[in-house]
Amino acid sequence: MRRLGRPLVFLLGATVNAAALGLLFAWKPEPGERYVIYLVAAMWGAADAVWQTQINSLYGVLFADCEEAAFSNYRLWESVGFIFQFILQVLWDTSTLRLNIF
Repeated sequence: MRRLGRPLVFLLGATVNAAALGLLFAWKPEPGERYVIYLVAAMWGAADAVWQTQINSLYGVLFADCEEAAFSNYRLWESVGFIFQFILQVLWDTSTLRLNIF
């Protein structure tokens, strides 16, 4: 982290995340290509590790004087996003949701 810097780590996580999504959209499953599922899972896990750790550490640095309020606010809006997605999943079909990811 200290060698690369936070922006480069965020960029790396975003790139891996976008690559995993792009691979999922473009991939047409074939019987002998089971390894692609594991590749996507590994990519998704690496990107999620960046998001989960770096967002929390960024909030810790930016809001050092009021960490409790910052983390509470972050979790609140994260939960609102989850609720919003669950509502959309009931209202829209899968193809419409897929188009709205980007």
